[in-house]
Order: sequence, then C-alpha cells, then structure tokens
Amino acid sequence: MRSNRDLISFQGRRRRARWALPNQRGASLIELLIVVVLLAIIIPALISGFTAAFVTVKDARMLELAKHIAQMTMEDALASEEVIAGGRDVPGYPGYSCYVETETDFADGSTTVVVTVEYTFLTGRRQHRMVAVLYAR
Repeated sequence: MRSNRDLISFQGRRRRARWALPNQRGASLIELLIVVVLLAIIIPALISGFTAAFVTVKDARMLELAKHIAQMTMEDALASEEVIAGGRDVPGYPGYSCYVETETDFADGSTTVVVTVEYTFLTGRRQHRMVAVLYAR
C-alpha cells in the first residue's frame, strides 16, 4: 500500500509537469517559419532524387530492349546462309534502328558479323553493338 508521502510526491511531480508546459494553443510564428524553410530545402532534393531514379530506370530499360533487338537480329543473321548487310528501322520499336555489317577475312576464312542497334535517349543517340565471328568449316 502506498504511503501519503508517495502520493504527495507523485502529485508534486504531476503539478511540476503541468507547470513546465505553459498554456499554449498551437505553434508560434517562428516555429511555422522553421518548418516551411526545412520543407523548402528537403522537397526539391527529394524531387531531384526521384527524377534521377526515373531517368536511370528508363535508360536501363531502353538498353535492355536494344540488347534484345541485337540478339534477335544476330540470330536471324547467323541462321541464314547469306548475311545481308545494311540498316533498317526495327518494326514495332519506334526510335530504334538496326545495322548489320559483315567483314570476311580471306586468310582464315572467318566472317565477322557486327550488329549495331541505335536508339534515342533524352537528347542524344546511343548504340549497342554485338559481334560474332563465323569460322569456315
């Protein structure tokens, strides 16, 4: 059982805690200004971080698609008897161009096939190249 002394000291702490916080009804003007300044600093940093992340993801997605187009074109070129060199737009993928180049080395009879896929990203053109060497049998 609690003694009167414990009850008094508990009530005393309670009174002190009440008196520690004056009767305020909201925040002062300076506190609101500090919050606004902090938000003005933090929000642009967050927005630029998200923008950079979206650009990086889009770049990775477009490069992955260029790799896929190069792989399909290379498989078509290697499966055919005659490799047809030249450039073309890729149907179904606007903004992507595909170029196939061949070079034959008559010394060892090998043929080098180079597939280059170009695409536009932001303000510039980017390339992805894939190379295969076919040796004479």
